[in-house]
Amino acid sequence: MSMKSDPEDILGAFDDMRARGQDVRSREVMRRFVSQWFYGPGAELEDWEPSDWQERPSFLNGIRDENYRQWAEDLHGLWKKLSKRVSRDVRDYPERHSSMYLPYPFITPGGEHREVQYWDTYWTVRGLLLSNMLETVQGMLENFAEMVQRFGYVPGGGRVYQSKHSGPPLLIPTVLEYLEHSNDITLIRSLLPTLEREYDFWMTNRTVDIRGSDGSMHTLNRYHVLVGQSRPEAWRLDERTARSLPRGADPADFHSHVATAVESGWEFSSRWLADVGPQARTLASIRTRNIVPVDLNAMMCLSEVALARIYQRAGDRRKAGYYNSAAARRRVAMDKLLWSERRGAWFDYDLQAEGRRDRFYISNVWPLWAKCYGNGMGDANIEARVLSYLKQYTDVLNYTGGVPASLQESGQAWDYPYGTAPNHFVLIEALSVSQLTEAKNTALNLTRKWLETNYRDWVHTGAMWDKYNVITGRHPRHSDEEEDVKDGYGWTNGVALHLLDKYGNLLKAPDVSGSPDNHASATILLIGCLMTVLMTSV
Repeated sequence: MSMKSDPEDILGAFDDMRARGQDVRSREVMRRFVSQWFYGPGAELEDWEPSDWQERPSFLNGIRDENYRQWAEDLHGLWKKLSKRVSRDVRDYPERHSSMYLPYPFITPGGEHREVQYWDTYWTVRGLLLSNMLETVQGMLENFAEMVQRFGYVPGGGRVYQSKHSGPPLLIPTVLEYLEHSNDITLIRSLLPTLEREYDFWMTNRTVDIRGSDGSMHTLNRYHVLVGQSRPEAWRLDERTARSLPRGADPADFHSHVATAVESGWEFSSRWLADVGPQARTLASIRTRNIVPVDLNAMMCLSEVALARIYQRAGDRRKAGYYNSAAARRRVAMDKLLWSERRGAWFDYDLQAEGRRDRFYISNVWPLWAKCYGNGMGDANIEARVLSYLKQYTDVLNYTGGVPASLQESGQAWDYPYGTAPNHFVLIEALSVSQLTEAKNTALNLTRKWLETNYRDWVHTGAMWDKYNVITGRHPRHSDEEEDVKDGYGWTNGVALHLLDKYGNLLKAPDVSGSPDNHASATILLIGCLMTVLMTSV
């Protein structure tokens, strides 16, 4: 949101409108007022033509199927549509805008997100590196560095209200990806103080000490945002939910748990909701600060290993040893506190219940990707245990459209039946480098399912989306307005390009002839036939 004048002028105009007796509760009155004093969405952003974009990057040559190769070329083309820069008006008049000023152009996620988003960027960058857009990636990393210098950490995104919290910490692994692709050690040396400051923020402000069953103390990370008021971007929802809290409950504590869930990237999910009580499994029962998340600690472990590798490349063995030791301590802590020997997976730790939450979330397998267990070098026994967990305990590998975020049908975005690109990337990458042939085959099969889901919906809608229903294989559209969103979605694009590059010589695009309505009609016909058979047999 951007103002056409200074805030004092707009407040004065609003007071004058009320003094003249106009009904400020009228939708039409307020629509005219907003049109007069505010610019439309995205006005603070300017289109930008990235100079490092090229027509046909070399990775396309490795994609065997003609339809998939054309799709990958189309996705590569979307980078130009998603390229933006913040206007100088934001720099000169920051009080008029909800956007932060960033000095370098960037790739937006797309869809409803017109601003840069912290953790989305890791997967977007993976795609940009395949497209050989090194200059664009460099600018995005320097934007994050500027944010760290300004706030002491990377905010959750590029809006002013997102500066009150961070997001899943993937800056350091992103920098390592850039280094390994570019060998630009000069830029990386200049970023090292910033990377350490980002890491120190998480280790100073987002840790908790937990005593293990053997009496030993361990330090792990959690999300923890102390903001005691409703979110500006969701004020009505938060205020309404706060009014529904039980008598005696502290609204500020509720708002803090909500802000903490936003920091987690999983807003919202049954991961953060209470299982019992009068408001169980509703947003009113949220308690995110009480949960020590598996995936967050996997990301911190990944960051520690990445810092060690970066310092090793920079010739600082002492610092490399320091971060290798930090990663080793974290692996011990996760093995002691989050790993379940009985189930064969890692689980979120509940600080109130003083134990693991024994429930499936796809985040349970993130340490397998980060190799944050044992000696950090991989272990065929652990890989086999996790694969068995996925097959026998949860059966999540058998959905036609991919793997759901959870098996809890809560109605939240990060629960059943929805799947996202980052979680598929993590699971596929973890299984693909396994020593087990079955795990490698499972990774290929999941890749086939996920890409077919993305591709079918792309053909039918002309768009990529932030999440998909893994049962229907379609995007869960929530409004007519969303039908008009055609440019996106950054992390889904990046993961699709990565998987097409990784497995493109093995995969064939599905036949998508016919309309989605025909597909739905066939499904209804099949269900009708089955019901007829069942009723006849009774």
